[in-house]
Amino acid sequence: MWDPLYPVRTFAVDIRDHVSNYRRFKEVSSVWPVVSIATYVARFVVLLAVIIAGIWYGESRRLSRADSSLLFFIVAVPVVLVWFAVETAGWNYDLRRTGISAKKDIWKVSQFPEE
Repeated sequence: MWDPLYPVRTFAVDIRDHVSNYRRFKEVSSVWPVVSIATYVARFVVLLAVIIAGIWYGESRRLSRADSSLLFFIVAVPVVLVWFAVETAGWNYDLRRTGISAKKDIWKVSQFPEE
């Protein structure tokens, strides 16, 4: 069954997962994962910048709505995918820097290493 609030709920869960991981990180290491927090906040800044740049470019070139939408997806999808890799790298950097994780381990942003 289709749920119109699913994107809102998953977005809120995403924020809660990040915050709980950051708090757990702080409990274990006594420092905040600054790089990971910065990349997480920058995610929204980058996405907003891509949206604004796309709207500005479409208006300045007088592109149709279909052309603007296509151009937006061609640019936004790779930016988002690369940004998730940057965010994962930041999380793993913080884990390795504090000794919570081994250098060879790779953790998703939503995961926290078990002891």
